[in-house]
Amino acid sequence: MMHINVRAAALSVAMLPLALSAHEFNGPQGSVEIDWTAPNISRVVSSGYGDSLGMEADVLMGHPVLREIEGRSCVEGSYLLFDVDDKFAFDIDEPVSLTLTFANTGAKKFTVAYDRNAQAETLFEVELAGSDDGFVTQRVQLERARFANRGEARTDFVVAGGSVFYPGTPDGNHRITLCGLEVERSQQSPDRSGVGLLKLYVSENGGDWVPARLGIYDASGRAPLLGTRLAIPFYDDFRQQILLRNSHGKITPWPHENRWVSYTYGVLSSELPAGDYDLVVARGPEYRMTVQSFRIEQGETTTVDAQLDRFVDMPSRGWYSGDDHVHMKRSSPRVNNQLLTLLQAEDVHVTNMLQMGNPANPYFEQYAFGAAGRYFSGDYGIAPGVEDPRTAIRGHTISLNIQEVLRPLDGYLLYDRTFHAYQQQGAMT
Repeated sequence: MMHINVRAAALSVAMLPLALSAHEFNGPQGSVEIDWTAPNISRVVSSGYGDSLGMEADVLMGHPVLREIEGRSCVEGSYLLFDVDDKFAFDIDEPVSLTLTFANTGAKKFTVAYDRNAQAETLFEVELAGSDDGFVTQRVQLERARFANRGEARTDFVVAGGSVFYPGTPDGNHRITLCGLEVERSQQSPDRSGVGLLKLYVSENGGDWVPARLGIYDASGRAPLLGTRLAIPFYDDFRQQILLRNSHGKITPWPHENRWVSYTYGVLSSELPAGDYDLVVARGPEYRMTVQSFRIEQGETTTVDAQLDRFVDMPSRGWYSGDDHVHMKRSSPRVNNQLLTLLQAEDVHVTNMLQMGNPANPYFEQYAFGAAGRYFSGDYGIAPGVEDPRTAIRGHTISLNIQEVLRPLDGYLLYDRTFHAYQQQGAMT
C-alpha cells in the first residue's frame, strides 16, 4: 500500500553541522549516531559499512549530514538505521505503516529492510515519483513487523539509497534526504500472555550435553526470544539471535524458512507462549541435524531431549576442522570460555581470531599474540592473528601465528615488507 504526494515548492537548503554521539564514526563498521528525531524513534544511526536485516550496504558517498529545507529538519545520507522506541513497540507481530517524506533531490528509488517475523532477509525497493521540486511523501507497509532490536546497532528498520545495496554502483540514487518519518501501528499483535516452560537438553548420541546451534519456531514461523542461551558477538554488539544468510543459491542452508537462529550451551530453559513448535538443532558438518516438534501447554513444563547423531569422527582420523578468518573481539582472557563454547557449537576445532586493521585503527582487538594469546580446552582452541594490512587499494591480507602486530603507517601499502617481517616471526601470510 503506497501513497504518493508531491508538493511543488522552491527549496531553500541550509547545511547544519552533523551532531554525533560520543563515539564518533566508531568501530569496524564506522558507526555514528545522528541527532535527528522523529516520533516514536529513540535513535537514528548510520555506518560506513552496513550489515543489517538482509541489507549489506556499501556507503560510497560519505557519511550523513543534517540539512534544513523549507523549515524542515532533514537528514541526508546513504544508509539510515532506526531504533523504534521500545515503549511504543517491542517484539510485536503486526502490520506497521511507515510514512516517509523525502526532499526531492533527484533520487528515483530507495530501499527498505526491517525486523520481520518468520523471515530473515526483508530487503525491498520502492520507486519514488519524479518532480522538479518539492517534497515526496511515501507510505510503506511492513507486514508482520517485529521490532525486537535485531538489526545493526540494535535497530529495527533501515531506509537507504536505491543503489547502496552491496555491490551497488554509486549514482543519483545512492543518497536520500529524509525530512519526515511517522510510524503507525495496527495494534493487531496476537495475545501471547499464556506461557509454559521449555526445558531443552542437547546431547551427542544420548551422551553428554553439547553446545549447538538451534532454531525454535512457532506455528506461524516466528522465532521467539529465548531465555538462557549463548550471546553471539556481532561486530561491536552481542545478539541473542542471528540470521543465516541465504548465500548458497539453490542449496537450502537451514531446514526451515525462517533462518533466525540462537545458540545454547547444551541446556536451555525458557518461557514460551503456549502452542506448537518446530525445533532444529545443528552442530557442524560431522553431525546430522535433528528436526522435531513439541508442544507448550500454559502453566506446564515441557522437557525436550534433542540427540545429535554424529555420523563421522574426523579428529579420530587425524583431521581437525578449522577457520582461519573469524572476527571477534577478545579484550581479556575472561571472554575465552564463552567464545570457545560458541565455536564448539559449530564444531570448529581451531579458530584463528583475527584483529582487523586499516590505516586508521585496529578493530576486534586481541589481548595478546603468540603463545600468550592462545586458548585451548581439550581439542578446541583459539589462536590470534591479524587481517592487516588491509586496504581497498591493494586488498586484504591475513597473517597467522604472529608474535606481535606490525602497523608501519609510513609504509602501510608496502605489503611485502610486512609479510617479510611476519615471516621472520615464524608466521604465515
